[in-house]
Amino acid sequence: MSGDEQYSEAEREEVEKTAMEHLQLLVSTDTSATARLVLMDFPHCLPDVTHKLRRTPETLYKFLEGIFNQRLSSSVRNDFIPPSQVSELYIDLLCRFNCTRVLAFLKMNEHYRVDEALKIVRKYKILDATAHLLEIVGEVKEAFDLIMSVWKKKMLEANERFSQTTSVTQDLKNAVTKNNSIMVAMVELCERNAYRLAESSREDLWFMLLNEMISHVHASKNWPNKPLRHTYQDMLSKLLNSMTSYLSLPTIVMKVLTDEAYSSGNFKDVKGLIMGMLETYNYEETLHKTTNHILFHDVRNSFVQLHTMSQRGLSPDSTNCAICSRQALAAQHNSGKDNVVVFRSCGHLFHESCIRSTAIIHADLTSDSDLFCPLCNNRASSKKPTSDGVKPSLSRKMTIVRKDTFTRAAMKQKQIKQEGDDIELDPQQLANLRQIRHQSSSFTLEQSDSPELNLAPPPLNIT
Repeated sequence: MSGDEQYSEAEREEVEKTAMEHLQLLVSTDTSATARLVLMDFPHCLPDVTHKLRRTPETLYKFLEGIFNQRLSSSVRNDFIPPSQVSELYIDLLCRFNCTRVLAFLKMNEHYRVDEALKIVRKYKILDATAHLLEIVGEVKEAFDLIMSVWKKKMLEANERFSQTTSVTQDLKNAVTKNNSIMVAMVELCERNAYRLAESSREDLWFMLLNEMISHVHASKNWPNKPLRHTYQDMLSKLLNSMTSYLSLPTIVMKVLTDEAYSSGNFKDVKGLIMGMLETYNYEETLHKTTNHILFHDVRNSFVQLHTMSQRGLSPDSTNCAICSRQALAAQHNSGKDNVVVFRSCGHLFHESCIRSTAIIHADLTSDSDLFCPLCNNRASSKKPTSDGVKPSLSRKMTIVRKDTFTRAAMKQKQIKQEGDDIELDPQQLANLRQIRHQSSSFTLEQSDSPELNLAPPPLNIT
């Protein structure tokens, strides 16, 4: 109705007034429909509605349940954010009528004051919700201690039952599942806050949990029920595996070896676990060394290739621009601001303005995109494939050289040439020079715009 233009403002106000007057009747008739009506047509009246329904807490709980359930539905507007007081009132009612859903509501909603919500759940002793809110405000140790106290109590109760039975009933399975889920919750708490805590605080939490689990494994040693003993050993194994991701293996091993529980020779209870952890550690260490060696080898090769490419000189086949045929360095044809583009492979030289005017290259000349010499491309397109069926490559590595740099190089080359005109060489020197020229002209170096790493593992000599 609120989005329907056929109703006037006065008509909407009249409907709102009538609904508020008959609110109790509407709620008693259909709580979900009433919640939908309020949420869709007059959500601003939600605080007034909750105030009128406070005398009947159960009705108010059903109404607010409809409100928050409707917000999760895609068929209604979900842009409305209930006031924090309304959310906190619903948390209070959840603690009274359905305490198992408090934690889920706190995780799915953020529109409440954490301090007020913490007071509410503490008043009703909803421990899992209290631990969740304590973690949010940064009291990780207090949250851990709270869950630990519950877990200790549940484990002691289970130990009394397990030590007196040889059969595994459904009740025992449920108790084991519950205790395991609580331990998993503590492990996840330690994992989530591993990098928020100092190293000493992080170790204290993990070892507190480890010590408690070890004591229960030791207590199960004389149980007549082997499956239950194996269950506790599996729980300890999972805990140790989780710890190795956040604590160093030597720290864990030293803690286990120096623990008082093993001073009487009970190390055999976790000997297999420790040996497995050592094997995993050796495997990961070898993998780490191999990876570092491969990366070092390939990075070095890449730098060598890049260094070789950077040391290669530019040898253009002409000082004239291949497009306009003018001197690239002549002052009357170049204002001094136009750079010179030289392609390394073919040696063709261009004015940057000329090569842009051809409309062949639209990309930024300083980028790493695949650029080609337009002159060589035209020649290559008319060539036939080679005998092995492979077409010649059209890609050309190019370099942009500023005019002043190229001018200095050209002047130096001209000076060397003039000085060399007065040098006389004997026949043996001329033969050696021709041989050097022949070798340099036949020497080619494969180069790529983006050298790829070669990840083939080299032979290792690991002792």
